[in-house]
Amino acid sequence: MQLWTTKSNPINKIVVECPSVNICELINCYICTELLANPECWPIYAAIIGGILIAILCTCLFKFCLLLNKICLTIAELVWCLKTTLRILKIVLKLIIKIPYLIIRKIIEARLKNKEQQKNNAKNDIELAEIKIEKQREFKPFIPFRKKFGARGTTINKIVVILAIIHLANGASQFASFSANEEDCTKMENNQTKCHISYETILTLTPSHRIAQLLIRGANKLPMGIVDITIEDIVVECQKSSEYFSRSHEIKTYSSKRCPMQGSCTGNTCADTKLDSKIPELNAVNDLPGNTFCIDSCSFLMCGCGFPTTSCIFTACTL
Repeated sequence: MQLWTTKSNPINKIVVECPSVNICELINCYICTELLANPECWPIYAAIIGGILIAILCTCLFKFCLLLNKICLTIAELVWCLKTTLRILKIVLKLIIKIPYLIIRKIIEARLKNKEQQKNNAKNDIELAEIKIEKQREFKPFIPFRKKFGARGTTINKIVVILAIIHLANGASQFASFSANEEDCTKMENNQTKCHISYETILTLTPSHRIAQLLIRGANKLPMGIVDITIEDIVVECQKSSEYFSRSHEIKTYSSKRCPMQGSCTGNTCADTKLDSKIPELNAVNDLPGNTFCIDSCSFLMCGCGFPTTSCIFTACTL
């Protein structure tokens, strides 16, 4: 090394000679940046240390990717749980609102139906009571002073009708009926006409021990009596018959898993797969009778796939 100074005259020249030093002898560590920066000193040792550090770095990156995938799955599960909870709450709120509405509606319909049934029963009971009163009047003698006591007789008739309604309120039940009549008349030699009149009534009854009442009328349509009809029980006997015959089959299941972007697992393959779809991964059983399914499965590093999207499991159930 040579230095020149100009502060004094003449110019002074200073010469300093530094002895050479081996750089490798100055490195006194085994695992440090100086050793890695000078691999020419110990190339084999530096290569081993470098490989170990690279392996550690790759392992850390792999663990970080696994952790990131778990975090993503956890977030997805939390979102799914939140959506499911919101759906359940929505259904519960609908039920809370709808159940009282249905109960109130059923109560109102039942009350209206009971009122209508009571009106019909009361109407039928009044008609039956009037028929009985008319029948009783036929056998009563003539009362000369009836006109004088007309108001009293009307009151008595009303009382009888009310008592008949109370007595017959639970007697007969409503039933469906259809009535028809037929007249067969013949003209005699003495210019007289002889007629035969028949009445037919079709009833629809239920085997619940309910009573159906029919009014029997005679000549001039005068009431003659009432017939009570009750069905005790109905016995139904079934006869066995063969509709079709089937054979015994052995169902076999074949499956194949594909990672994302491999084979047929691309895009919306699982969503577009139908029961009769032909999957190349199941080419050996595509011609057999059966159904084909596709189910989404796990992916990414922990499932042996490179992409984080869902993988595909193709399944075929054949005979």
